[in-house]
Amino acid sequence: MILDNKKKIKLRNLMTIKTYKPKRDILWKGILEDLFDEFLRYFYEDADDFFDLAKGFEFLDKELSRISPKSISKDRLVDKLVKVYLKDGTEVWLLVHVEIQGYNDELFSLRMFQYYYRIFDKFQKPILAIGILTDDKPNYHPTKYEFGLKGTKIQYEYTTLKLSDFKVSDFRQIKNPFSVVFETAWWGLRKNLLKDDETAFSLKLDLARRLR
Repeated sequence: MILDNKKKIKLRNLMTIKTYKPKRDILWKGILEDLFDEFLRYFYEDADDFFDLAKGFEFLDKELSRISPKSISKDRLVDKLVKVYLKDGTEVWLLVHVEIQGYNDELFSLRMFQYYYRIFDKFQKPILAIGILTDDKPNYHPTKYEFGLKGTKIQYEYTTLKLSDFKVSDFRQIKNPFSVVFETAWWGLRKNLLKDDETAFSLKLDLARRLR
């Protein structure tokens, strides 16, 4: 895991064990843009064989803003639509949706489905979708959108990562910068486990060292 100083600074800015605030949305977006290849490697073990990472990525923020479904709070989520290339030259659109409000959003799956059909309708490209959930509600983990009536049925499934379903050891088994990012967010949900300032400082120091 070799990162330049600029990327390390951005990661360390995110690594604050505090409640999420709107300014952290910007940090999430910046880290996704700077380390998107590592993000793909975190979710797809075959990323280097499946994606043509050498071609780089194109972030389609303007295009996404025109078709984004409404959310309960626009300041408490992070959306990214990224053009990536496969090894065979195919262009693929990859949607990353980070929910950071920390409450049950009953419209999450519907919104993921709305993203899918709006993106496909506009661009006619294959779509991969990843949803990241940072709430601490044990019974809330949407993974698909379903709707049916009299023989007509829709079932849309997407990849998800829910931080509260993980243990700290899970993050430490994977050598990837996003393991540190996700663990930091995990500790944000478990602040009660940090008994004092010394414990919190030791944790931050350990997380920073793992970025080397």
